[in-house]
Amino acid sequence: MRLLAILFALLLTGGAQSAENPGARKIFETVERNLLAAEDIEFYVHVDIQEPYVRRMDGRVKLPPDGSVEGRFRGAIGSQRAVLDFAGNGKTLELKLNDEKREGKQPAALREALLITLMRAGFGQPLINLSQLNPPERSDGGVRDWISVANVMPRDAAVGQGYHSGEISIQFDLMIAGKKAGHARLWISTTSKLPTRREQFLLYTDASGKQSEMRIDERYTYFYAGPKDVPEVQVNE
Repeated sequence: MRLLAILFALLLTGGAQSAENPGARKIFETVERNLLAAEDIEFYVHVDIQEPYVRRMDGRVKLPPDGSVEGRFRGAIGSQRAVLDFAGNGKTLELKLNDEKREGKQPAALREALLITLMRAGFGQPLINLSQLNPPERSDGGVRDWISVANVMPRDAAVGQGYHSGEISIQFDLMIAGKKAGHARLWISTTSKLPTRREQFLLYTDASGKQSEMRIDERYTYFYAGPKDVPEVQVNE
C-alpha cells in the first residue's frame, strides 16, 4: 500500500530522538482500525511459543460477519501432539483439545478480544488460553484498556536480519494494565496492510524468582480482512 510505504519512508527520517515515533504509531493504529472494521476475517498462522508455555502449532481462524468464530490448530504442546478446535455460533462456544471438551456461553466481546490481542500482544496469547480450554482473556470486555502498546518505533533492518521486500516493520513495548510486560516487532505487508510476522519477548518470573523472557514467534501465511463473500483461498496446511 502506498500510504504505508510513504509513512514508513517519512518516519525513518524523523523523530529518531523521541521515545515514540508518531508515524509508526499511526501505521499501527491504521492497521488495527482496519482489521476491527473488516466484516469477514480469516488467517492461517504458525505459532512457536518457547518456555515456559511451549507450543508449536499451525492453524486457521475464521471470523465471519455473523459473530461466529471457528478455528483448528495442529501441532504440539510441550512434547505431546495436540489438536485444538474451537467454534462459536454467537451464543455458545465449544473448545476441544484432543479428547477433552468444554462448552459454555460465547463471551460477548470474543471477536474484539481476539483481534485486539492479535495486534497488540500476538495470537500466541489467546492460543495459550484456548489450549487450556478457556476463552481469551478479557473476552467479556475491556481488552482495549487492558492491553496497550508504547514507544512505537520503526525498525529498519537488512534482509538478512529478517526484513523482507514488500514489508514494513515496527517495534514497540507491550503494556498490560499500564505496566511493561515485554516488547515486540511486527512486520506488515505493504500490499494487504495486514500482519505477516511477529517476534515477541514477554517478561515473566520463573520458579526461582528470577525475571526471564518468553519468546513467541508468529508467521501469517494467509490473512484476509475485508468484505464478506470472497472466494476461499487454499493454504498448504
